[in-house]
Amino acid sequence: MIIKSILKSKLTVPVLAFVCALYLTVVQNATFFKAVFAALNKTGHGNLPFETAIVVSLTLLFFLLLSLLASIKPLFKPVLMVILVVAAVVSFFMDTYGVVIDDSMIQNLMETDYNEATELFNVK
Repeated sequence: MIIKSILKSKLTVPVLAFVCALYLTVVQNATFFKAVFAALNKTGHGNLPFETAIVVSLTLLFFLLLSLLASIKPLFKPVLMVILVVAAVVSFFMDTYGVVIDDSMIQNLMETDYNEATELFNVK
């Protein structure tokens, strides 16, 4: 009964922005959090409050940016879809190939030709 009422209710723009911010933080940045938490745990002290603050801060930052984007109603959903797809692709490449996406990587991406790009896509 409760699930039925949740599924029938409309998803408002702020709720959508928050859910997407939470998704971007937790799912798409899992590798980042593994590295940060591993570095923090080397000290041997209890870092749970600091780790929680990092997750909450990043979620709120994404929520703030998505809320600013939501102020432009016609562009919100299409741009949000692009952001989610780009985040998934970047996360996949970072997890699979162990690379860090920075300015030079984006420049290399823009200078890559078709033959180089097709070498990255293969069936595993």
